[in-house]
Amino acid sequence: PAQGLSGPGWAVDGLCVNAANLGGDHHDWFLLPDGRLVLAIGDVAGHGIPASLVVASVKMALALNAEEEKDPAVVLAQVDRCLREQTGRIRPMAFWLGFLDIETKRLRFSSAGACFPLVLKHGGKPFFLEGKGYPLTSRKNPVFSSETIDLSPGDRLVMYTDGFIEGVNRDGVQFGYDRLTGFFEARAHRSLPDLLPEFLAECRKWTGRHHQPDDDQTVMILDILEKA
Repeated sequence: PAQGLSGPGWAVDGLCVNAANLGGDHHDWFLLPDGRLVLAIGDVAGHGIPASLVVASVKMALALNAEEEKDPAVVLAQVDRCLREQTGRIRPMAFWLGFLDIETKRLRFSSAGACFPLVLKHGGKPFFLEGKGYPLTSRKNPVFSSETIDLSPGDRLVMYTDGFIEGVNRDGVQFGYDRLTGFFEARAHRSLPDLLPEFLAECRKWTGRHHQPDDDQTVMILDILEKA
């Protein structure tokens, strides 16, 4: 998306840095007619033209199927089928899909081998939203499952691709999950416009790569606002 999106009691924004001119990471958010907020993030194996074509196919398949179905696991199965028909199994794609009820702030989500999103509960300990499922097109008869979590004012959900956590410093040490958690936990009260570029700068400082990274990097953040 060209810019973030917000409404009464919520805001979402993100950024993506490609490792090549055409990347294989995907992130998206949009509102459905029934008031649900769609949150999607994915990572195609590799980058360049083949990966970017898979991303384009997923964006179209998600838009066509999300409106008619309330279960994200069913939507993942439908997107998987569309991808299989168009691209086969050459380029599997890790993917995470969430539907947020913007009235109740209940999030229903499903994972296809994606990095576990980080949840920062207001006044609580951070934890990861674990989910089972293999990447899209990687299995002949995939099975996806959905889970739910109730979010509250002050909560934050951080979705990301492995280009961030697998970034290594000059000693070959990965940025990793602990640094990711520590960064966002220490900045629980920072606003989205400041937080996203600061996180990117922190990862670039770790890897020493200040232009194109070794792998596509995408981060997306949902804030449940304390004041609607």
